[in-house]
Amino acid sequence: LISDLKDMFTGSVTLIESNYSIFGNVTSEETNGNFYKEAFIQDASGAIKLAFSSACGLYIGDSIRLNVNGTVLNDYGSLIQVDQIDPYTNVVKIATDRTIEPEVFTMQQLNTTLHQSKLIKLENVEFIGGELNSTYADGVNLTTTNKNLSDCNGNTILVRTSGYANFTS
Repeated sequence: LISDLKDMFTGSVTLIESNYSIFGNVTSEETNGNFYKEAFIQDASGAIKLAFSSACGLYIGDSIRLNVNGTVLNDYGSLIQVDQIDPYTNVVKIATDRTIEPEVFTMQQLNTTLHQSKLIKLENVEFIGGELNSTYADGVNLTTTNKNLSDCNGNTILVRTSGYANFTS
């Protein structure tokens, strides 16, 4: 289970030296340009970010087995990730079209530890201030942009979009 793998993280770089595999469905990947050599997978126990050594050829809805032997768990901006994954030796695609529906939350229900890396849908939120009528990121200068989403109670959450995303405008 993904939650068991995340429990192995010690708080610093953790090398995994056992033939341990996790199974999950891809919920986000690199074809839209927002991620580079990255994907997110999810199972019933949780979700985790995957960082690959090269382009991975995974797509949303792919069901995979990830052998984590030789990879590391580390912290990327307070996000636990499996890093140094070789997509050719660590990943086996089991099936396609196994799309996961996002779980619906309000900002008050969101738990950044429990729901970390999960595919979710936030309801009753909007971009605020000068961000309302602007693009998601700067696709011309390829600049990553942070924007704030807000709910009616004044709760905010950061939305980060790469300047390489194909939906920047």
